[in-house]
Amino acid sequence: MEMNRAMRLFIKNEVASESAKWIYQAMTVLQTENKNKTVKHFLDELEEEISDVRACYIQISLLRHRILQKRPFYQLQIFGPEFYLAPPLTEKELQWDWMYEPYYEFCENITVSSQKYVMQITNEDLARLCLLELEETKGIVRRMFQESLADILTREAFRRAASQREISIQLSDYMGKYEPLLVLNRQTNETGEWLNGIFQNRAGENI
Repeated sequence: MEMNRAMRLFIKNEVASESAKWIYQAMTVLQTENKNKTVKHFLDELEEEISDVRACYIQISLLRHRILQKRPFYQLQIFGPEFYLAPPLTEKELQWDWMYEPYYEFCENITVSSQKYVMQITNEDLARLCLLELEETKGIVRRMFQESLADILTREAFRRAASQREISIQLSDYMGKYEPLLVLNRQTNETGEWLNGIFQNRAGENI
């Protein structure tokens, strides 16, 4: 059996199912009673950082090399108006064990499964597959952000900061090309006021 054929079979028969399993496990956290706790912790971290009046860019950065040591691989970086032209104001690991643990379990499981393909799946192949799988974590971060959006727009700390300056929240590889997730400004404050009105009306109806 040629190496490329072995890899195709390995991905089809082993990797694909393990990938679906760990992603489902992580996504489930954002769809159950754990969601409120997870989202609240995430927002509390963001809220603490935007209190710095210099903060203009909030970046959720993926550090791919961290998987070699099985360490947390997402970092929160806060930049001033100079963005990449100046050192970050803050850098801190994001303690997202609900994502890291199933991801690293995926890597372990495909390593075990690779033993069926004697001398055909190398350690380099496995490392490459684990690195590629990190792209799936970005989708999970986007989902968490979607679940957080209404809270971000209605929290007083975010609205106060957005009334003073424009703040961009974005996702990227470490110091790489970034993907804007949300720009907070006076316009989003108007949306937050509208949402607050809806939430208050609903609360009144439930009394």
